[in-house]
Amino acid sequence: MQNKITKTITASITIILAAFVLLAFSACSDNDQPDFSGEILTISTVWDYQAIEHFAQLYMDANHGVIVEVNHFHNSVAGYENTVSSQLMAGTADVLMCATGLDHHNPNVAQLLADWWPIMQADPNFNEDDYFVNAFHAAKTSGRLLAYPFSFSYWLVAANNTVPGLADAFAQHDYITTADLLRLHGQFASDSAMLVHENFDAFTAVFENLDAFLDFEGRIANFNNPQFIEIISSANRLAYPVGGFGSQVSRGMYEEITMLDHSQMFLFEDFVPGTFQFFMTYEQEMPFVNFRPLANANGELVMDFYDSFVLNAAASDIQKALAWDFMTFIQNPENRASAPLQSVYRPMLHKSVHENMYSFVGQANIVNRWRPAESLEASLQEYHDHLVRLGEMPMTNGRAVTQTIMDILAEVMQDFNTGLLTAEQTAELLQNRISIVLMELD
Repeated sequence: MQNKITKTITASITIILAAFVLLAFSACSDNDQPDFSGEILTISTVWDYQAIEHFAQLYMDANHGVIVEVNHFHNSVAGYENTVSSQLMAGTADVLMCATGLDHHNPNVAQLLADWWPIMQADPNFNEDDYFVNAFHAAKTSGRLLAYPFSFSYWLVAANNTVPGLADAFAQHDYITTADLLRLHGQFASDSAMLVHENFDAFTAVFENLDAFLDFEGRIANFNNPQFIEIISSANRLAYPVGGFGSQVSRGMYEEITMLDHSQMFLFEDFVPGTFQFFMTYEQEMPFVNFRPLANANGELVMDFYDSFVLNAAASDIQKALAWDFMTFIQNPENRASAPLQSVYRPMLHKSVHENMYSFVGQANIVNRWRPAESLEASLQEYHDHLVRLGEMPMTNGRAVTQTIMDILAEVMQDFNTGLLTAEQTAELLQNRISIVLMELD
């Protein structure tokens, strides 16, 4: 009953907030831009590459009378986390904050943050069709978009083209799951020394299917079951012993020598996609083919989000509207030209895809077997179309749990990896420890 009352109150506050922000955006000049003259936007940021100070100056140049103050921690994550978390709890935090180190999935932190979504919808210039909007919904916490991501990422998997029949069997899938990889390995490589892929181990297998064992919003843990025991046992048996446990390295399909070596070792190659698989033509066929998105057991694309910012719930309505206006300013490719937000990940805004990918063209000077495609524009358009198709898939946030839970997962799975725990002991320990954390959240 308490949860229902809380949700009702939260929904009512959201509606009221949207109404106030809409009033702020309604007070616009003839060019449909709200007048923020005399307002001050305060920002806490940690990463130098995001060039927030540069964008702040550009914004002030374009919006006379507005002051943007940036509190920069220059890549000191520990210093940022300690300082800004304390300020947030004390009610003295800046209006806009880099989400790094701020555990916004923790209800104690979440209650101090504003929901971006009603603020965005109150902006008359906001059009969902301009964005990969499904990614926004996947990034929400309990129905609220607390951390606004500038970019997102996911994993693609390709099949080894040197293994007879594998590529054709792989191509029958619209997406690929961990269970599919294990099944195909058993079908095509059970009698060989070939492993699944470079990043495959028990931790990543669990992480990519966390929804099957943990309902975070429902506060239910379900680790102590035969499915969990089987997946970590199989993953441990087929893990690449040289790889760093729990770490994921994307080699990229453009590294010819690496791919040729991997074709002798792995049945699959997984990687964070760039334009390279669309930007290259091949004088001979690639060793790995038929890219498919990696999904969980429910067929949901497993997403990661980057360059995210959270909004102080204690800020005034006009400050929240100003913060959103600043965020849209940064995302505009025209404003990013002089100091782009140099992320290797996919931008949330459709029209930023081409601009973001142009920055990687210089890296595509590949010789020998693989060479750049002749038509850059056609390749970029194909890549954009690929993102649009993925944008229609159901999605899930791969990290939508508290940092405490992630730390427990890493610790216990590491003990399993080193042989300190059996699969059964691992399942029982995770069940007990994470259940206690979930109970304490409420």
